[in-house]
Amino acid sequence: MIDNRFNALANWDNAKGDRYSVELEIISVDLDIKGSGNTFPSIEILKTIIVDHKTNKRIEGIVGNNFSSYVRDYDFSVLLQNHNKNQPKFSIPDNFGEAARQAVSAFC
Repeated sequence: MIDNRFNALANWDNAKGDRYSVELEIISVDLDIKGSGNTFPSIEILKTIIVDHKTNKRIEGIVGNNFSSYVRDYDFSVLLQNHNKNQPKFSIPDNFGEAARQAVSAFC
């Protein structure tokens, strides 16, 4: 899907729409505030590489913060874990995913 969209945007020398592909590397950073080994997923950064199949070149793209991944990590690593702590049965809290929905709606 990403490759198709990229090729659609870079169409001036790409008649078949297959010249480029995009590679993504997710770089996750956990923060240990107290040095106790208990970490908090503080940020995820996406590193992109554009592969030009015509010239066989690998072009480094931009590196950027993926805020939605940060919010998603909060839901899984903090909210879900705290909700199920000392519970006999696993369950999903009613507000699971709400922070992500609110963050996305703020940009729409």
